[in-house]
Amino acid sequence: MPTVDGDGWIEQLLALFDLGVGRPTFRLSEVVAVRGERLALYWIEITFDDGAEDRRLGIAQYDPSIELVERFVSFDDQDVDEAIAALDEMSAGLA
Repeated sequence: MPTVDGDGWIEQLLALFDLGVGRPTFRLSEVVAVRGERLALYWIEITFDDGAEDRRLGIAQYDPSIELVERFVSFDDQDVDEAIAALDEMSAGLA
């Protein structure tokens, strides 16, 4: 899965349903870093009904109410440094 925004993430999930992998189950396994009150980098594990599994780094940017995700960015498990750099860049953009 490439790096995507929130709309792209939904499109990817819908494409997976079309492939027949089944319903995804998401588990937040670890928060890696937090920047301010609105940004978080974390590990998420995704398991599908057919047994397929994926582990990804995700950055969630919350709106000012901290209730809704404004943006979600996904990285594969080899891109920790890239994900932290993106988190820092997003944080600087909010400042």
